[in-house]
Amino acid sequence: MKKENSVIKLIALILSLLLVLLLILVLVCSLFKKDDADQEKTPLKENGVGQSQTQILEVDVTGTLGEIKDGLNINKGTIEGVPVIEYFDTTTGTEDKPVILLLHGLNNSKETYEFMGKTLAQEGYLVITPDARLHGERAEGDSMWIAQIVTESSKDLDSVLECYAQQELADMDKLCLVGFSLGGLMTYDYLVNGAFAVDAAVVAYATPNWHELKEDSTLYYAYGNGRVSEISSKEKEDVKQFLVENSPYDEVVKMTDISLGLVNGGKDEVFTCEGTEKLYQELLQVGGDVSYCFREEGKHEFTDDDVWLTFFFIVEKLK
Repeated sequence: MKKENSVIKLIALILSLLLVLLLILVLVCSLFKKDDADQEKTPLKENGVGQSQTQILEVDVTGTLGEIKDGLNINKGTIEGVPVIEYFDTTTGTEDKPVILLLHGLNNSKETYEFMGKTLAQEGYLVITPDARLHGERAEGDSMWIAQIVTESSKDLDSVLECYAQQELADMDKLCLVGFSLGGLMTYDYLVNGAFAVDAAVVAYATPNWHELKEDSTLYYAYGNGRVSEISSKEKEDVKQFLVENSPYDEVVKMTDISLGLVNGGKDEVFTCEGTEKLYQELLQVGGDVSYCFREEGKHEFTDDDVWLTFFFIVEKLK
């Protein structure tokens, strides 16, 4: 009888141990699933030119950014010192909204895209418009080469997007950049060097071929306090080397996994169409998802027609 009791106790002990091991296994699996979910929420580039981040970063945010009220929300503030306006509409939900960055041109500001921001927000998107370096609320400061404003402002976008990657409001698996002129150059740069994977982009009145620009190009000037200024011959040589080293063309032309919309004008007095047309043809040859709108009479301006062309492109590509 005692022997039978000992066996029963032993079996009970073994079952208890197995139950404990099972509970530990369930706990470990749940932790792995949580890690996977966090990774999915922040779709960073794992390979390629862009530098990936491996942890959630603390981001300094000010103003009303992130506040949610019923209806159309227009919030303002800064993210890591970058002035930003965000647009979203709660009538289309409060979670997993596709994210759109609208990047303004030279001597403009984040307010330039107010109409587009409101319109896209009412269609269910989360729209973010930041100020570039030395523009808008960041206007104060020593002048910089315009080429440097492009690359430094592009770097700032990582901190902005990191902020939204931590919010349920944003679906970072659906990210689109829209840039005009200076903002278009920023878009090309971010496609190559940014940390977050971009699904679609619209580039209007810009060029990916920086290394082919002549010395009378806008990028061979400095900008500060709302004014464009000339630079010395020595600085122009430095700018030329900078453009050769940072030209995004060779990388962008390989990006067949991005939906790319290109817009240029035949009478654009700032950027010629050659670089854009070359990119379009080469992407077509390798099966890229690319469309090109050439406006024969188009000058260097983002017109109402361009706004609506961009709107319908986004609705089609970022569903």
